[in-house]
Amino acid sequence: MGQLLKIGLFGVAVYWGLSWMDLNPFTGGEAEAAIDDLRHEAVVSGRDKIVVLLTGTSWCPYCVDLDREVIQTLSWRQFASRDIIFEIYDYAAGEGRSGLKGDLLERFDVAGLPAMVVMDEGGNVLGERVGYSEMGAKGYQEWVESL
Repeated sequence: MGQLLKIGLFGVAVYWGLSWMDLNPFTGGEAEAAIDDLRHEAVVSGRDKIVVLLTGTSWCPYCVDLDREVIQTLSWRQFASRDIIFEIYDYAAGEGRSGLKGDLLERFDVAGLPAMVVMDEGGNVLGERVGYSEMGAKGYQEWVESL
């Protein structure tokens, strides 16, 4: 019994150590790999903000409004191509929420769609918005820049 307790404590210590070093073997998955790619792109391009949009534009009225009033505007497209790393993950109607998209929902603890998450180049979440706020492309751009 004493040997089992030692093994258990050793396992907890290893787990805690890996977690402390941000090397947790029980987290990650496809979401972390995708975020690492975005972080790399941010560093290489010299941009300090990453914006991830989780949306359901085929079935979600708020997602459609956000897409039409913000994402598809010339102002946002210029901002997204010039100042930030911008990635959209669209959750189509009837599409499963497993794999990468499921991992992203879990990673960001998404309560609803659309969800816009802003991170720094280190992958730290700076801010997030769930739903659609009628502030237009300029308002969303100012919000991202303020973080």
